[in-house]
Amino acid sequence: MSILEIATTVSNETEARALAVSSVESGLVACSQIDGPITSIYRWEGAIQTASEFRVTMKVSVQNKKPCLEWLALHHPYQTPEVIIRVVESTEKYADWVGGR
Repeated sequence: MSILEIATTVSNETEARALAVSSVESGLVACSQIDGPITSIYRWEGAIQTASEFRVTMKVSVQNKKPCLEWLALHHPYQTPEVIIRVVESTEKYADWVGGR
């Protein structure tokens, strides 16, 4: 069975925890996990940047993809957030739980 992992980054643990908790409270996300700190190196506005960030990975049903992405766009603190979507296989039991069945 397929589910989605939607991953994003934020600048600190407080933002990560707030995003993770509110994503689950929204009812669109079954589980959010926080990793970090991680070091991100990227180009922004023409310059190479280095930042310490925290990754939030949300477990989402395929059916909740669009509303979850819309919710994330409204609640993410970054102007242009990283949003990586992975389709992953899981057990049927776990996929049912993620889907709220």
